[in-house]
Formats: sequence, C-alpha cells, structure tokens
Amino acid sequence: MHLFLSLLATVILVHSSLFSAVMTEPYPLKTRDELTDLLAHLVTLETVSSNQKANKTALEWVKHELKDYPVHFKQLESNGSPSLLITTQNTKNPKLWLIAHMDVVPGQQDLFIPTVENNEMNGRGAMDMKMAIASYILLVKELNKSLPNYDFGIMLTSDEEIGGKNGVKYLLDQGYSSKIALDPDGGFDWHIEEEAKGVLLIKLVARGRSAHSSRPWEGDNAIQKLQKILPQIQNLYPKNNQPDINWYPTVSVTVFQGGEATNVIPEYAESDINIRFPAYMSSSKIIKDINDIVQHYPGVSLMESLEGSPHKVDINNPDFLLFKKIAKDKFNIDVKAMKSHGASDARFFGEKGIPVLVITPKGGDIHSADEWIDLDDLVRYYEVMKEWVKQVSVIDKNKNTRS
Repeated sequence: MHLFLSLLATVILVHSSLFSAVMTEPYPLKTRDELTDLLAHLVTLETVSSNQKANKTALEWVKHELKDYPVHFKQLESNGSPSLLITTQNTKNPKLWLIAHMDVVPGQQDLFIPTVENNEMNGRGAMDMKMAIASYILLVKELNKSLPNYDFGIMLTSDEEIGGKNGVKYLLDQGYSSKIALDPDGGFDWHIEEEAKGVLLIKLVARGRSAHSSRPWEGDNAIQKLQKILPQIQNLYPKNNQPDINWYPTVSVTVFQGGEATNVIPEYAESDINIRFPAYMSSSKIIKDINDIVQHYPGVSLMESLEGSPHKVDINNPDFLLFKKIAKDKFNIDVKAMKSHGASDARFFGEKGIPVLVITPKGGDIHSADEWIDLDDLVRYYEVMKEWVKQVSVIDKNKNTRS
C-alpha cells in the first residue's frame, strides 16, 4: 500500500510540475515545485495522533532530509509522543521558534493520497499543518551555509490534535523558550489571529440500573438521563448580537456512548462535550454552570478531561507589523486581523508570555474530506515567511549577540 501511495504521489507531482510551468507568478517556479513535492510526500505519511510509530518515522524523515545542513537536532518524547527540535544555534532558547505539528486527525485511506487540481492540493494535513513543515524544510535548505548567521529553531510535535500536552506544553515546561514564535495553524487567508477561544473538553457519565427492556420500570435508564441533561447544557449560553463572528461560548456534543444490547435497559452511558469560550469567560465559571445543572440529576457526574486557555496577542507587536510590511511590499497583500474559534499550540506559548504570530495562506476545510491549500499562495507565504525569519532572527555580529 505504501508503495502504491508513493507511485501515485509521483504521478500527481509530475502533473503538478507540468501545471506550474505555465504560471507567471513573481517567484521562482523551482520553489513552487519543491514545496509541492515536499508537501505531497508529507501528506502520504499517515501520521494520525494515535499512531506514535508513524509520527516518529515521519520526524526521522525530516531529520534525514536536513542531516547535511549546519543545524542541531534534539529528539524528545513524552508519554510516547515524539518531538523533533532543529536549531541553527546550540541552544534551548533561540530568538524565534517555528512551530508545527506532524499529527493529523483520522481519515479514510484515500485522504492520504494527495491530489492537485486547479492549483489546489487536497489531502489530509495539506493545510493542517504539513504545509508549514514543508516550508520549514525548504527554508533550511535554501539558507544552507548562511544558517549560522541566524538564530531560530523548528519545533515539530505529534500530539496537537489531541491536546498538545506531550508536545509543545511539555517542551516549554522543560525550559525551551524564545522571544517570539510563528505558528501557521490559524489566522486563515493572511489574517493575523488576534484572539482564539479557549477549549474545555468534559465528559458526562450517567449510571443507572439495568433491566429487561420489556420491563423498563424495573430499571433506571442511563441514556435517558443524559438525554434530559444535555439540551440544558447546550443552551447555557445564548448567542450574542454578532452573528458574523459568533463570538460567544459554544457547547457541542461530540461523542455519545451507551447500551450493550437492544433488549437491555442501559445502566451506563457517557458523552463527550466540546466547549469553546472567549477570553471574557473562564473555564471555572463554565464548570460551575454545568455542575449547577448536574446536581439535579442523581447518578450523573462531570469529569474534566482537558482545558486550554484562550489566546490573545497585541497585533501591533513590531515583529507582527514587520510581517505585514513584507507581505505588502513583496506581493501587495493586505494582512488583517481576525478572531478564531479553534485552539492551537500557540496558547502554550501565550501562557509563558511569549507572543505568537498565527497566520496562514489560503486554504480550508481542515479536518474534512475536502481539506485543501492554494499552492501558489503557499509559495507567496513561504517567500514572506523566509524574509521575515531572516530579519527577525539575524545575529548582530557587531554586538556579538543575538539581535
């Protein structure tokens, strides 16, 4: 199967190269081809978060790609989740970290076969966020012998899609840090993410008493308990008067499990609830609100499984403004700001007081069968990112210090 995927990806890339030959964008066509090749190979790697072996193999591939360049490698692991750190200087604290996660959400087998049509690449992880890894690999290759003149690092993890605690959070807790970071995992279509909602994942558990389904009065149906309580929790927070951005807490029931047989009253049921909340709300307030409802239902309990704080930045940060200027100067792109409903590893840097620039090129439908990225826009993004990295991380040799 892997041989088949590789052969098919090769056919796709030949098609992509022929297509790019007629493009007239103001950047080297070679750059577009190299980014497309790298991204297509990365998409074929089935790095689902739960497959730690596949993620480790993928990170080893990245290391192999860059082994002949003047960079330093560090491989770490937390609870089975591997990470790869690549730095231009031998330090845990470069001026700039370039962040990306190798892991992807599960998908059908055909989603790991990249396709290119109408200048768009489709495939699992093409946008979220293997396009960033492809860009970082090419950055190292193009800077090559000049890499010692810069002070940046590449932080690749493998658990962002399941919370990030054994990836970025673990690494920062181990003392890795920076003055600023780039995380192309939000801020879509050239918008700087100025604020992202926090995330709270909880599990509701209902316990009842089993009985034969023909005699329900002898049992206590655990599923029906959750059916009564879930609508109340979902309606806790009314929508606000900003329908264009939906900037209010949202409550989504994402998993519901219960019952063992069609003729048995279920004695156990559970449901996962995914809550996203703006900075004006706190996770402790949400948990209190839910517990106030739960207490009226004997046999139902709440379990918190994951909490991530909202992330907010100052979009007038000088390094952010520099990125905007480069995008405008190079490609006449007007970088704007936006709020995001999703969470990313940027929040862990934010908790440490490290500003994170979250911005991506054109792409979308992440976590779906139609995930895509605009290849020409990816090249524009790469060119802007490369120039920005060079200016932000250059070492001031006159001062004999990192700028």
